[in-house]
Amino acid sequence: MDRKFTFVALLAMTLAIASPALAVDKASAVLKDKDGKEVGKVELTDTPSGVLIRLTLDGITPGDHAFHVHAIGKCEPPDFKSAGPHFNPDETKLG
Repeated sequence: MDRKFTFVALLAMTLAIASPALAVDKASAVLKDKDGKEVGKVELTDTPSGVLIRLTLDGITPGDHAFHVHAIGKCEPPDFKSAGPHFNPDETKLG
């Protein structure tokens, strides 16, 4: 076995053992409309700089769009009131 291969194998094993310490916290959800039809997905990843949000939407019209986060992790149709108020820890005026 050559030394370069041995070094690479040891490095790979070290990274595999250390990987739990490198793991990141993630959460994901399926987005549905008021009729229960799936319209997209969102993935949130905790990073040292803050939360990274990846949003994928299907069938959305071209143009500018926005989204907001609700305070409660529950969102039941048809009125979605179960989600509670908008998440707004700094009490920033919306709009």
